[in-house]
Amino acid sequence: MKKTFEGFGTHESDPDEGEAEKGDDWNAKQVLLAVDRDLDGKMNLAEYLMMRRAIIGWHECAQETMNRAGLRCSLSLITNDHRNVDQSEADAVFLVATSLQDNKNGLSFPVYLMVADLFRTFSSFDVPADNGYINQRTLIRSLNESDLPHRISEPAAKAIFAATGQEEINFATFCFAVITYNRWFMYAQTLGSKVFLNLDEFLALMHDSLVPD
Repeated sequence: MKKTFEGFGTHESDPDEGEAEKGDDWNAKQVLLAVDRDLDGKMNLAEYLMMRRAIIGWHECAQETMNRAGLRCSLSLITNDHRNVDQSEADAVFLVATSLQDNKNGLSFPVYLMVADLFRTFSSFDVPADNGYINQRTLIRSLNESDLPHRISEPAAKAIFAATGQEEINFATFCFAVITYNRWFMYAQTLGSKVFLNLDEFLALMHDSLVPD
């Protein structure tokens, strides 16, 4: 249970381990945690291909970290139709991503990897990330009509809308809810039948640290 959602990106720290002692194994765990769409703790072919696309976007558009301009460049490579992403959309994605890490000036690769994949899904709904909203029926229909793998399933979508109590959600809420649901699912699997943890309780428990800035 030591591994929490706050583990994504550069700001995870082990109180018993200094920054200088973090090596390739720690970095690999961060990337696996970010790329794991189906929450099985492994990287399948679709997840590997997604990571490869993210690496290309990072190589082409980032420096040591991913800034706003670089993110816009890379998101155009990440989307399925390679469309020209507006800077306002990239800014919305950047705001969500920086809420998941301490560094507010540039994104770490694991955070970029996860949020870029969520943007790929959201953009497949033909809804803009900067000011668009999607309802439950449209989201589920889009998922069922899509041949692409996503981080969200129909049961998860229903649970998310029930937990948020909203008829429509925007990109920030979509990201927050999907990541939180997946973390809840992983905790519930780890705890098994010994502890019953519903989504509302988990959202309340994690509220302060997970709501995007």
